[in-house]
Amino acid sequence: MAWGMAQVMRVIDEEKARSEISTVLEDAWECGYHDCRSGEQVVPGMFSDSPQLVHQWKSGWRFAASAEEMAGCSCCQSDSGNPCPFHD
Repeated sequence: MAWGMAQVMRVIDEEKARSEISTVLEDAWECGYHDCRSGEQVVPGMFSDSPQLVHQWKSGWRFAASAEEMAGCSCCQSDSGNPCPFHD
């Protein structure tokens, strides 16, 4: 709903619309991050008609998946100070 409202705002106030769109894209990224952490693997249906929202959701999801993988990586967690060859 916020995405649609931000799109309509473009007609009224372009600067405010950019700010609102930025906020909605950040929210979509956070949603993807939290969905990954909770085990959800499907993009929310309400995002499906917006490629930008889908992209942001997937980006947040991939970031969370990568963070989880690194948290479980013995090389990343070795405290050696050397970069992990897999997650560098």
